[in-house]
Amino acid sequence: MLVGFGVQLWMYATPIAYPSSIIPEKWMALYMLNPMSPIIEYFRYAFLGCGSIDWKYIGISAAMTLVILAIGVILFSKVEKTFMDTV
Repeated sequence: MLVGFGVQLWMYATPIAYPSSIIPEKWMALYMLNPMSPIIEYFRYAFLGCGSIDWKYIGISAAMTLVILAIGVILFSKVEKTFMDTV
């Protein structure tokens, strides 16, 4: 249930149906911590032929992806022993 809520929240936080230009400047740094935000935004730039790539946000996206991966690996290794093996 928690994973479903997290995925739904992440979907609405990712700028697929709306441009990042509607985000207030004071929230832009927090908004760009979503690893998918720069990727979706830059695909939009490439498709529409406008905007420019800020490599700082690509680096932040990659770093956040690695942090989320590390947390996932740590959590999985802690609870892996409690999983039932089913065929």
